[in-house]
Amino acid sequence: MADLEECANRRDELLTSKLWLNELKSQYFKQVKECAKDLPTDFEKFPSSIHTYIDHYSNSYAQNRDAIIAYRAREIFAERLAGAAFIPNESELKKLEASVVEEERLLEQVQLRLSEKVNAANEKIDSEYEGYQNAVDLSRENEELINEISELEAELESLSKTLEEKERREKDVVEQQSRELQSTHNDLVRETAMRDDMDRERGRLEDRLKRLQSDEEKRRMNVVDSQEQQKLAERWIRSIGPVVGAKIENSTLLLTLGEGVGEMSGRRLLVEFNTLGNVVSVKTDDGRELPPALNHDILMRLLSE
Repeated sequence: MADLEECANRRDELLTSKLWLNELKSQYFKQVKECAKDLPTDFEKFPSSIHTYIDHYSNSYAQNRDAIIAYRAREIFAERLAGAAFIPNESELKKLEASVVEEERLLEQVQLRLSEKVNAANEKIDSEYEGYQNAVDLSRENEELINEISELEAELESLSKTLEEKERREKDVVEQQSRELQSTHNDLVRETAMRDDMDRERGRLEDRLKRLQSDEEKRRMNVVDSQEQQKLAERWIRSIGPVVGAKIENSTLLLTLGEGVGEMSGRRLLVEFNTLGNVVSVKTDDGRELPPALNHDILMRLLSE
């Protein structure tokens, strides 16, 4: 009888443990399906904290000997009511009834504690799920940020290439403008030098013009003076006497005067002139110099008279 009771007790312990495990799994599956449909429902993939709760509950219920005895007493009572050979006496029935009442009370307490533990587990699951969801959201945001950063890096690289190309073109333009500016500067320097040369040449020409104008004025005055001198020479030659002979030797004109002119009668005048007909000197045959106021035209008129 003792062996049979011990065997029944072990069977009841096993059944009770399985009962509480199945009940806890059922409630956990329901909570998971309602609050976290995307989490796994495989028992082997439960979080380690859930396994801890399940082990704690199953051990606690399996160790509750009073509840196990009450279950066993109720089963025995049911078997005997069904016509078992052994019918308990009144004291045994009262004892069994008290055990059943106590078992129900204990069962209610266990169920209450289990409900509290399950609620705590559900709250923790909710908090863990919220953290998991936040982590998923952060991961998604991080991935989006990485994609945006990649796009920005690609855009930055494109802008960098565009900027480098623009800088290269601007550098080429600046170099071309520098060369053109240097060429323009060189032209300006040459033009400045030419202008300076022209200014110096203009100054020289102005000085020459002034000298020429002065020379022209002098020449004009000399012409006037020469005309006056020519008139005086004509009168002087006519006063000397007529020319009876003329002879040219090299650049010297030899004039022979006629008679009747006093001491100059029969004398010769040596008139030296240049290729332009200007008289250089007038001398008598005895070497006395006379005013050189004769020119070619005057001599020709004198010779033609």
